[in-house]
Amino acid sequence: MACRRVMSNRRAVGLLATVVVLGGWAGVMAAPIVLPAVAPQAGAATPSATPGDAGDTRSAGQGPGLVGEPLMAIAAVLLLGVAAALLTLAYIRLTNARGEHAGSRGGPPETPGTPP
Repeated sequence: MACRRVMSNRRAVGLLATVVVLGGWAGVMAAPIVLPAVAPQAGAATPSATPGDAGDTRSAGQGPGLVGEPLMAIAAVLLLGVAAALLTLAYIRLTNARGEHAGSRGGPPETPGTPP
């Protein structure tokens, strides 16, 4: 009975490997035909010079400087650090990961009433 199960597993693994290899081969062979039909052609920039706009192109007409809200970004990073620390402490408390219960360090469990 176990031999039949092993043989059927081997057949299933062999069939799966064959399907994966043939599918990969078909994908590689079809790529040069399918990709040009599906992918749009990329247009290049014009070779002539264009007049530059005044100011920083990343902001609405302002000069160079900080873009976005740097104080909000600093606050978000600090909040993320505090949240990670609190979640780590909660995990340690909930799972008793410090090894205070018997048998957590890989040794045999201690029997109650015996000195350590």
